[in-house]
Amino acid sequence: MLVCQRWHSIMLTTPGIHSQLWIRRSTQRKDIEAAIRGSKSLLDVIVDMNDEKHGKRLNARNFHASFMAAAQEAPRWHSLELVSLPPHGEYMDLQIMQPLERLESFKISAGCNLGSSLEPLMIAVSSTATPFLTSMEAPDADTILYLVRPACLHVFHSLRTLKVSVDSGTSQGVW
Repeated sequence: MLVCQRWHSIMLTTPGIHSQLWIRRSTQRKDIEAAIRGSKSLLDVIVDMNDEKHGKRLNARNFHASFMAAAQEAPRWHSLELVSLPPHGEYMDLQIMQPLERLESFKISAGCNLGSSLEPLMIAVSSTATPFLTSMEAPDADTILYLVRPACLHVFHSLRTLKVSVDSGTSQGVW
């Protein structure tokens, strides 16, 4: 994308080429809208609130507005990685109303406390899962226990990789 304007334009308008969409502390809704406007590429969405070099103070409303702007393009999401979220109670639930039609990879990092956002997020993943969803990583058994409910079992049909971190008090393992 940095070669010239023509290559930049080609990268943004060619379906199937991935673009990273970062949502950080200082991310504004207008930044997200500008990044996705005019682009047809698949999106690798990464949410990371621990990156303080991108802003010292978190504005919960900005975070929610940025996430919701990105969620409008959920059908283009290729992957979703939740590295860290704001502290529980400092933001509204993360709702994804659009189907995750192209989602291939879903990862929740160990330090990411979803709190009350777990259910709406898992509903979005489980209700719109397609054969494209082949990789999932979860920080704890609670996330997987949510998915093994009969209404959600179809999520596992296409998975090739499932990583679950389990903390048994003193030692941590991966299933």
